[in-house]
Amino acid sequence: MARISRQVHAILLALACMEALVLCGFARDNPVGTLTDDQRNAAIPDCLAPFRTVVGCLDSINDALSRGDFLHIAPDCCKVVTSIDKECFSFLFPMSSSAPSIIVGFCDIIERKKAARHPLLNEAFKHP
Repeated sequence: MARISRQVHAILLALACMEALVLCGFARDNPVGTLTDDQRNAAIPDCLAPFRTVVGCLDSINDALSRGDFLHIAPDCCKVVTSIDKECFSFLFPMSSSAPSIIVGFCDIIERKKAARHPLLNEAFKHP
C-alpha cells in the first residue's frame, strides 16, 4: 500500500511539473489584440525618434526604471517623455507596465519645481 502511495505521489509531482511547463509556454503566446514582434519592431524606430534629440535621455530613463535613479533625468528629457505617445513606452520598456505613469509623474514634479524657481513667477506671486 505504501508503495502505491509513493507511485501516486511521483505521478502527481510529474503532472504538476508538466502543468507548470505548459503554462509557461502559454504565457509566451501573444494574447488576442496584441502586436506581433514584427509589428512591434516596425513601430520602435518611430518611438525612438524623439529620444534621439536629447543625448542620454533613453539611458537615464532606463536607469530610473531599473535602479530607481530618477535624479539624472534632465528637464529636456522630460519634455520628450511628456510629448511621446504612452504606447511607445510599452514598446521601449515591455517589462514595466507602470513605466509611463512613473516617468511622466516624476517629470511633472520636475516641471513644477522648475516653474516655482522661475524668477518671473516668483516675482508675480510675491506677497505684499
